[in-house]
Amino acid sequence: MAENKNAISGAPPEEFPAAAQPIPYSPFAIWQKRWILFLAAFAAMFSPMSSFIFYPAITSIAESLHTTVGMIDLAITTYMVVSGVTPAILGGAADNMGRRPVYIIALSIFLAANIGLALQSNYTSLLVLRMVQSAGSSGIPPDTFHSRI
Repeated sequence: MAENKNAISGAPPEEFPAAAQPIPYSPFAIWQKRWILFLAAFAAMFSPMSSFIFYPAITSIAESLHTTVGMIDLAITTYMVVSGVTPAILGGAADNMGRRPVYIIALSIFLAANIGLALQSNYTSLLVLRMVQSAGSSGIPPDTFHSRI
């Protein structure tokens, strides 16, 4: 009679039988959840960081590549355009292939573009690699991390 009374009143039972223990929502331990959250937050800062870190060095980049500041501004504009278009493409790919492969591919593209930018020495490669960098960093925004953490 006491069990029926608790079920009607909505009060939780005093003890769960061993078979009725609640199933954990996630298979990850708490430290694994925190590590995943840290990595996701760390990766999410790549896009804004790579976008804004370019601004203080515009004049020195223009001087070292023997071009004008206006041409370097074009590299910023193309970065922003590609950054606006790429999520629409990668969003569809993430729906078809899954979010994890798209995230890994985007992060790999971003890493390769950064290495290429560090080694480049002319304006054309700067422009192309900034677009590639934008495509890679646009694939790792926070909405990529919709997983069961």
